[in-house]
Amino acid sequence: MSSHKRPRATGASLVVYIENINNDNQITDFETFVTAAGFSGTFFWPETKSPIDRYHDGCCWVQFQSEVDATRAPAVLDNATFMGMNIVTRSVTVNFKRARHGNVTSVQDPLMVTHHNKGPQPTS
Repeated sequence: MSSHKRPRATGASLVVYIENINNDNQITDFETFVTAAGFSGTFFWPETKSPIDRYHDGCCWVQFQSEVDATRAPAVLDNATFMGMNIVTRSVTVNFKRARHGNVTSVQDPLMVTHHNKGPQPTS
């Protein structure tokens, strides 16, 4: 099952952010890949500019049905090759500040790290 909205009102321990998904494939292709790896869950795909529903922008959130799957998924799926590209998994956090004000908690995007700059960092 998939949705085009980000997961809300859920424990961060069940949600994993997945990026670097080859966007030449269809959404169902990637969902089948994850299911074949032994995981079940709900996929949340960001809105895309494409008028065709089956395409995506190369990232999604997966809300797993158990904490065991959510813990095991990053170890199994991170750096796995899908359609010629190594996918990247990241843990997410919940916006508890929003929750303190009586609003529904919101899953936040992980901190994005630049992968192409792995050299020494300048000092100031």
